[in-house]
Amino acid sequence: QASCGSCSVFGGTAVLEGAIAAHFNQINPNLDLSEQDAISCNPLYVENGKGICETGGTPQKYFTYANGTGIIPESCNQYKACDPTKANCSCPASRCGSTAINTVTYKSNQQAVAVAWQNANGGISDNYAIANNIKRAIIEHGPVTATFPVFKDLYSYVGGIYTKTAPAAYDGLHAIAIVGWGKDQSSG
Repeated sequence: QASCGSCSVFGGTAVLEGAIAAHFNQINPNLDLSEQDAISCNPLYVENGKGICETGGTPQKYFTYANGTGIIPESCNQYKACDPTKANCSCPASRCGSTAINTVTYKSNQQAVAVAWQNANGGISDNYAIANNIKRAIIEHGPVTATFPVFKDLYSYVGGIYTKTAPAAYDGLHAIAIVGWGKDQSSG
């Protein structure tokens, strides 16, 4: 993602690719959808003249765009980590060629169900009912997106299950794709 606040796009794209795989009941290692397409072409990601790289975004904005317009393959618009407000990152006029658009655009409302998960507090909580609902969504639909609060100590995170260290300051939200669940061997 480099210095672009595009985690909602990466999380959403991962979920859409997973939902397409689940819908067709097969893994397609060649399916690689374009994150830059959603960044450059989604008008919901531009607010007050600033794009998602500066302001961040939400999985809901991603799925609104994906459901209505579709996402093209990565090969048609590769990731540049820049906003549509920059000249070299504006939405391509043809979005992968005028004749190819109907055959290469994946719309989650037509071919697969992509699921965005966010509770009322803006992230996943410790509530087991919510965790069980997320598990059920993964079983029924494939990966889901979620957001969680980010604290300054996340930037030094190296692996395992992230746990906030006191007194790390709040720094916003981070969007992810949840593909499964399990137990960490060291923390249970």
